Amino acid sequence: MRDGKLPENEYCRSVVRQIKNKTDNILKGASYGEDCAFFAEIKGNIISVFAGGTTEFVPVENYFYEAAAKILSKKGRLIGFNVFLILPGDRDESFLKEIVKKADETAGKLNSAIASFKVTSDKNLGVVTVFVDALGEVINYNKSGVLLEEEDSLILSRHIGLEGTSILGTLKEKELKDYYPSYFVEEGMGFNRYLNVSKDIEEAFNAGCNVVYPLGEGGILGGLREFGIAFDTGFEINLRSIPVRQETVEITDRLDVNPYELRSGGCLILSAKDGEEVVETLGEKNIPAAVIGHITKDKKRILLNEGVVRYLDRAAVDSLYTIK
Repeated sequence: MRDGKLPENEYCRSVVRQIKNKTDNILKGASYGEDCAFFAEIKGNIISVFAGGTTEFVPVENYFYEAAAKILSKKGRLIGFNVFLILPGDRDESFLKEIVKKADETAGKLNSAIASFKVTSDKNLGVVTVFVDALGEVINYNKSGVLLEEEDSLILSRHIGLEGTSILGTLKEKELKDYYPSYFVEEGMGFNRYLNVSKDIEEAFNAGCNVVYPLGEGGILGGLREFGIAFDTGFEINLRSIPVRQETVEITDRLDVNPYELRSGGCLILSAKDGEEVVETLGEKNIPAAVIGHITKDKKRILLNEGVVRYLDRAAVDSLYTIK
């Protein structure tokens, strides 16, 4: 591809014709020569969430799920997605078509659609880079936010490291299958089926949770630290109570990756007065969950591991980026 903006014929073939999903929220999507989209009138407040980065490790569709989860966790309704894709100069039109198709399919799975999709090419780039802007609507937005109280339960839905395990399995499939049975590795590779947390978020609120906080880059440890900052609160977490799949344990051990700092899309931090009741209710909906700790009166963010105390006061790099 040549550097810069795509020519009209390429854009129409590779982008416009690949976007099939439509919704009533988007009156008119962006088109060549008119880089703007028009949305239907809404009654609530607009919420916008950016997600993105390179696709060296993280597939394009994961960024859609990440952005959507953050809107839904605020009790928002998805309106649509704006996408900005930057391709290295050595990628061809067929490669672009596949990315747009996958993006469109993912938006459809989230009961939404793509409003605009801008593409440019740069020969100086070595990896594909994508930015996804999810737009949503929130009714009765509470500017003061949620107040967490001492002894509120902290709960984790599903398991940590699901997204990262899927990525690692895909990147290191041959190496892992030389060591583990194929079915075991393929199960871990399939953990991306949990990335759409729309149902999980809805059921968490129905179960009485007052906070739903999606995990992503940085894993459970990074997510807990950011949770504490976002809600200006302290907590005490029992490391041994954090649920993790055996596939994640074995794959991360083989690749010398820390599962607690591994990208964890598909997993939610939840807060509620009665954690055990929430766990039971979610279990009835086939959503596994576990109480992992509680809110504390002070602002200390403590992780307990068999009597050893650790403070979550430093941000760590996602262990996905440490693989060789």
